[in-house]
Parts: sequence; C-alpha cells; structure tokens
Amino acid sequence: MNSQQSPEYTGPVSGYTLIELCVVIALIGIISAIAVPAYSGYSITARQAAAMSRINQIALALERYNQTHYSYEADFDTLEIPDGDQWFEYSIRNADRFSFIIRAEPIAGNNMLVELNMDHIGRRQHRKAGHRQWSHGWPR
Repeated sequence: MNSQQSPEYTGPVSGYTLIELCVVIALIGIISAIAVPAYSGYSITARQAAAMSRINQIALALERYNQTHYSYEADFDTLEIPDGDQWFEYSIRNADRFSFIIRAEPIAGNNMLVELNMDHIGRRQHRKAGHRQWSHGWPR
C-alpha cells in the first residue's frame, strides 16, 4: 500500500482559467486603443479653446488700455497679463494708435496645435503648424 494518501475532493475550485484572463487582457487593450486617441483629441481641443480665451482676455486688456492712453502700444507687463502658458506663446504685433494683432504660437514640440490670430476688429484666423496660409475663423 502507498503511504501517501491522495487529497480528498472538497468541491469546485474557484479561479479563472488562462483563456479567461487572456480575453480580459485583450478587451482592455482594445478599449485603451480606442480611448487614448479620443482623449488626445479632446485635450488638444481644450488647449486651443484656452488659447482662444486668453486671446480674448488680451484684446479686452488692450481695449481698456486704449480707453485711457489712446493707443494700443502696450506690452504684457503694462497690461499685467502673462505672455505665455505651457502650450502657447502670446505676442502683440503691429500695435499702434489704431490697430493690433494678437498671435498665439504653439511652443516647440506641440505641432498638433494651431497658430491663432486676432486683430483689433475681431477678425480671427488660424493655421496648422507648418502651413503658410491662414484660414478664416478659429478651428472648431
């Protein structure tokens, strides 16, 4: 007789099979492959919307400055507004007594973002990184 006794059966064993675990891992991979590009697109849209809002703030500050100084020739220190953020660098171009252009340029490495312009009468333009021609309006 064998001195070793076989373990007694105590009921069903709980746990997952290897195939079930592989299916779950594959589903997680598929879902993440769909979700990551969608999230990336939303974050780019949000960054551009923040830049559009900042341009409007700068334009309002220039209009307030013009009311007291009769000129748009101001810099960011005079307006007490930061000239950039982590995604865009802002500039006031061609400012004189009657007009201005505000530009938001993506900081190097953010080539998915677009350049934005707004002038003294509210005309808005944008262009993609690397393109030369401006399009009317702001991106949607």
